[in-house]
Amino acid sequence: MVVGNSTGGSGDVQRQLSFAARAIVHDAVLYLNVSQPDAGGNYYKTFGVASPRTLSSLDKKFDDGIARDGNFKAYQAYNSTLGACLTGTDGDYLSTNTQNGCMAEYILKE
Repeated sequence: MVVGNSTGGSGDVQRQLSFAARAIVHDAVLYLNVSQPDAGGNYYKTFGVASPRTLSSLDKKFDDGIARDGNFKAYQAYNSTLGACLTGTDGDYLSTNTQNGCMAEYILKE
């Protein structure tokens, strides 16, 4: 997990969110992701931490239940072979995918 500043638009994460949804600047964000470095030390091989159904449940408890909005956001892990997390760009949680292909972020301070 990483806590730090975020523009929400880092190139190493395929968020399944539009550029407008990723371009919002936040002062502090808690990222929920798992990564494995490549030979050059870059963390591009990422794995999801939960299924879309699990993150949807968390989002409903902590926030608004919408994957692309609010303080709790979910997205597909970059280079993940575990399927999509959302139904499409700026989509809803893909509840039919039961694999842990999703990562999330919780905005601590805007």
